Amino acid sequence: MAIVLPDFYEQAADYHKWPPCPCGGCLVRWGFARPRVVEGVDELITPPRARCSVCRVTHVLLPSTVLLRRRFSAAVIGEVLECAGCGWGARRIAKAFFLSVWTVRRWLRAARANSPVAVAGLVRLVKRLEPGSETVTRSTSPVAALAEWAGRLAGAMARSARVPGVRELAWRVASWATMGRMLAPRPMLA
Repeated sequence: MAIVLPDFYEQAADYHKWPPCPCGGCLVRWGFARPRVVEGVDELITPPRARCSVCRVTHVLLPSTVLLRRRFSAAVIGEVLECAGCGWGARRIAKAFFLSVWTVRRWLRAARANSPVAVAGLVRLVKRLEPGSETVTRSTSPVAALAEWAGRLAGAMARSARVPGVRELAWRVASWATMGRMLAPRPMLA
């Protein structure tokens, strides 16, 4: 299993700041996962591994800049999803980002499958930050709705904390909110 940390570099160093296991148990340091080269992230990522003291399951603690089992950063994948939401086709996106057409199609298929649950999670977070905001989705496609709500959440976070860099923040937050499973092979459960 994987757990996404919002402040990875601060939290990964201090295991007292690690979140609890989904079962409620305490995570204990268990070495490191294999080093990863992620396109769109400047340095090599070597995430820590943790083991739950109750259920004995091991977890890899990932930064919010990456998605689970993806070689590209959440920002790169987010830009691809934004282009798809604007009506670009898979071939045009693949050409613009120097990606395989099959990779883009696989991402779009996974985003369509996971969109309802991911959007619902993003809407809940927006409502928590801005209780009076409207929750009507203006987008017609599932991928465009995912991009729209990731942007709305980043905007709400930026307004509440006055944080610059909203565009990259949008996809980091979406990665964190979906626990890195925004493009999971199987659709997410509610």
